[in-house]
Amino acid sequence: MELMAVVLANRAVLLENEEEALKSIEAAARSFPGLPLAWVNKGFLLAGQGKYEDAIAAYEHALELDPYNPYALNGCARLMQDARNSDTYNPRKSRDMLENALQHIEEPPAFLRNAYRDAVRLCEMERAGK
Repeated sequence: MELMAVVLANRAVLLENEEEALKSIEAAARSFPGLPLAWVNKGFLLAGQGKYEDAIAAYEHALELDPYNPYALNGCARLMQDARNSDTYNPRKSRDMLENALQHIEEPPAFLRNAYRDAVRLCEMERAGK
């Protein structure tokens, strides 16, 4: 059953039609509400559409289900680090969230360590007034 949810969630990301992709992701989330991947993919799709607040909400929902999901952490943190998204820009929250996760994930993937490094650098630049 969970394999089907993964297939539905991944299929949605591969669809070129964003409306159909979103429908597929939402179907996967309804059918398997405890599957973080559906919410991660929804965040990814919404971020690609420029719906940053909705994307962060989807990533945060995935993190409620799996607090150390590296893909949800990375997606959410990266959106918070992008200064072009003035409504969601929050490098300190990004840094703190990633720092906490890195303390709990035994072998964090490189992309998560890189996101943390970028968050720290943004915080330092902000403190320096750059």
